[in-house]
Amino acid sequence: MAKAWVSDLWVKDADVQLPDGTTAKVSPTAAELKAITKLPERFRTARFGKGKRWAVGWYELAGGVKKQRRKLFESKRDAEELAASLEEDIRVGRYLQPEDQDRVFREVAELWLKSKRIIKPSTYFNYRKILDAYVLPRWGDVKIGRISRAAVEEWVSALQDGTATVQFDDGYNKDQRPLGPSALKNIVRTVLGAVLNFAISQKWIAENVVREVELPKVPRTPVQETLTHEEVELMAKAAQEISGEYRDYVAVHVLTYGAPRINELLAFQAMHIDLDAHRARVEQTWTRAKDGGRTLGTPKNGDTRVIPLVDHLIPLLKPLVDGVPPTTYVFRVKDTGAPLWDRNWFNRVWVPAAKKSKLAKRYTKFSPHVLRHTGITFAIAAGADPKIVQLMAGHRSIEETMNRYGKLFPDRLEEVRKLMAEHRERSVKPRLEIVG
Repeated sequence: MAKAWVSDLWVKDADVQLPDGTTAKVSPTAAELKAITKLPERFRTARFGKGKRWAVGWYELAGGVKKQRRKLFESKRDAEELAASLEEDIRVGRYLQPEDQDRVFREVAELWLKSKRIIKPSTYFNYRKILDAYVLPRWGDVKIGRISRAAVEEWVSALQDGTATVQFDDGYNKDQRPLGPSALKNIVRTVLGAVLNFAISQKWIAENVVREVELPKVPRTPVQETLTHEEVELMAKAAQEISGEYRDYVAVHVLTYGAPRINELLAFQAMHIDLDAHRARVEQTWTRAKDGGRTLGTPKNGDTRVIPLVDHLIPLLKPLVDGVPPTTYVFRVKDTGAPLWDRNWFNRVWVPAAKKSKLAKRYTKFSPHVLRHTGITFAIAAGADPKIVQLMAGHRSIEETMNRYGKLFPDRLEEVRKLMAEHRERSVKPRLEIVG
């Protein structure tokens, strides 16, 4: 039996009696079928002239059980096209069950999110936030088999110009700001596209329409502005004056000359600081939990590292780590010993200090990350090897370091040329000249 077949629901074979008294099945002639409205009564089924005439039937395995399915058509040509397509899909293993394509996106998205078992809690939180705010308001109730490239293109344009419907914690906001290339990539490719890829892996849909959608390119990160040593000191003093806390003066210096990320700095405990060795171990960072709260996790890229503490940081850190239990947070609330929160510190110390020092007016984007960038720039200016800079910064690869800071490294081709020449001269005996 064929895997897919076409049936005529209006016409049947008729039983006729032969001269010898036996019966036989007889089909209508081509002429009788052509004049279908005049078809003899004996060839008509009970549903003759009612509803769609042609049916495509096929078998599929549903939960390990063989099940027959059927789809009706007005024309024989359409029925035969589906039957041929089904035959090919079944033959090559491309067949998709119709009910799977009817799954709503919201259901599939939740299954995809549950499958992400090894990602960081902060990554899970970001996926959840993007789904709830941007993706589900548009696609949540749409059947995954009905998501088209044209509809996605239209949605991307709406996100780009700020007219897409989004939903934040405070309800719907149709005047959402326009989104840039990086945000579009995270929403469209990283989340929507990943959910559709998950559906493909489950054999619920055949293709990911997001793959062909063109997104604006994420611009290469420009070389950021950096502070001078004098401006770092100015910012550190302003921070201490704003809060009245010595720790904030030290924080600005460590953020600059050690170049940790802000939440790596705030996760430092006394046991991570080795004043004698002039080293600090970056073993943890404050990050988002699945529910959006704060929790300790591994540093970015999942790797711990050691950062150097330049000489002047040693006496600065000493009062904060001497004589305290190993698990004491270095940058802590004086009365409770609780670690500082990055958002509170930014709003209560950083922003007022940036205004007081007048540095906020000098630089276009003045955040604590500027200090980290400044410290890395200082290290390069001091002659640090690119690999050392990578390890100090905690970049995933040397390529990341060179993409961001490559232009700051000096052109040392001439130095290399001279060194190679000197090495050869020391290693190779002078060639004797032969006089004829």
